[in-house]
Amino acid sequence: MVWWQFILFPFAILYDWITRWRNQWYDRGIFPSFEFDANVISVGNLSAGGTGKTPMVEYLTRYFLKQERNVAVLSRGYGRKTSGFRFATAQDTARTLGDEPLAYFQQFGKKAVVAVGEERVLAIPEILGAYPENEVIVLDDAFQHRPVQPGFSILLTTFDRPFYTDFVLPSGRLRENRSGVSRADVVVVTKCPQTMTHEQQQEIRQKIQALHAGMPVCFAGLKYQQLVPFFDGGKSERTKVLAVSALANDRLFLEFLQGEYTVVEHLSFADHHPFRERDVSRMVQWMEREGAMLVCTQKDAVKLSEFPVLKNYPCFYLPVEVVFLQGEEKFLDLMESSLKVYDRNYPAL
Repeated sequence: MVWWQFILFPFAILYDWITRWRNQWYDRGIFPSFEFDANVISVGNLSAGGTGKTPMVEYLTRYFLKQERNVAVLSRGYGRKTSGFRFATAQDTARTLGDEPLAYFQQFGKKAVVAVGEERVLAIPEILGAYPENEVIVLDDAFQHRPVQPGFSILLTTFDRPFYTDFVLPSGRLRENRSGVSRADVVVVTKCPQTMTHEQQQEIRQKIQALHAGMPVCFAGLKYQQLVPFFDGGKSERTKVLAVSALANDRLFLEFLQGEYTVVEHLSFADHHPFRERDVSRMVQWMEREGAMLVCTQKDAVKLSEFPVLKNYPCFYLPVEVVFLQGEEKFLDLMESSLKVYDRNYPAL
């Protein structure tokens, strides 16, 4: 611990006590937790953001679509200006849906259902009622959402800051005590380097299993794809880059761009930052001054593409995918074994 963590430690003890009691009340049935006639898969983490939930949700959605299964993605819709449940439509924006759900819809909207709702226990019946043929519902960022009992729970943690080295808020970034790992069905260590050794994997696995014996642990990295223009008929790529990010952790994004291009400036914003005219004006100034192209993530692109002035400049987003380094077959076997077949052809009353 550093000095500021010691100062905040009494508050961390209080926060830890509150979250422990909350979890115990759910475990004992004092607070209700509901199961549904659906294969509900939860993706989440113990820490506050930056573990790669979005690429994992996309990985799962692509997997189920490839298996020709009907899949829905349900998100809280963080950062949106609306409330309550809603299905994503072509008329939605980041303001009405949230940046991540809108990015899901732009990728999968023609093949998968995308919806948002703070109360997932109310949102799931809405999805099943409108789409009774749905086979799988992927919950984005739902590890702490205890009212819903998932059929399969995926806990993500990063290679460079695994949860077992961290502390509860506000001394650290943990949303709850490390013991919360026991609710997971599998732990996926994300953002692992391609050079990760077997010895490093064993060390991490042992430390996680010391908290919960026998916990399956898999390892995954990120693979960046070719740049995609924001707009139809987008301008040509350039060698100079203005990097723009509104992420909880943008280190790997920036490192990749620095390895491939000349990054003239990096404008870093808070996660889910709602871009404003003054932000875009700064971007335009940098692009004009340096003759650079703008590169951001897809969830930032869905917000920036709403600014017409950027159509005059080369603007691209950098797609990213989860790539398992070890344990993908084990991961998929565990998930598949949790899936059930539900008959929703209820007899008429």
